[in-house]
Amino acid sequence: MPLPKHTQKNLEMQGFRCDVAQFADVEPWLRFSPTICFFAVLWGLWQGSAGVFYIVAAVAAVGVFTPHTFGDWIYNHGIRFFTGGPVLPPTPPPRRFACLVGMVWGIAVGLLFSYGYTSIAYILGTIFLLVVIPMVITHFCIASFIYRKLFG
Repeated sequence: MPLPKHTQKNLEMQGFRCDVAQFADVEPWLRFSPTICFFAVLWGLWQGSAGVFYIVAAVAAVGVFTPHTFGDWIYNHGIRFFTGGPVLPPTPPPRRFACLVGMVWGIAVGLLFSYGYTSIAYILGTIFLLVVIPMVITHFCIASFIYRKLFG
């Protein structure tokens, strides 16, 4: 079954090639890492925890410095054996940039909590959470959009 046009457009903005027939099989699992990020940021805000945001940064770093995001590793080396799904493709540069933004943002919010700037930490953490929501729901990645505007 082909992907809806808006989904295909959003995934291609992240750097994925959606013209492959079986791409529709992996599409739902490309939401897994952003969903992990969403709930981790939500937990960090709920707890007001610098440590949780440092973990968010470390998890995002996996997507910056390895061929796959943290959630992709979990899926590719675990979940897919239970679902019978295909291997997720490597993380393209626009999505790696999004992981970089998430890593820096996580460190920043963690430092703000660590040094007692809790009001600013909650504001930036909430913005972080709001930025992740479109990625989880529609695959629209604001950081990938910015990457495309900056680097083509």
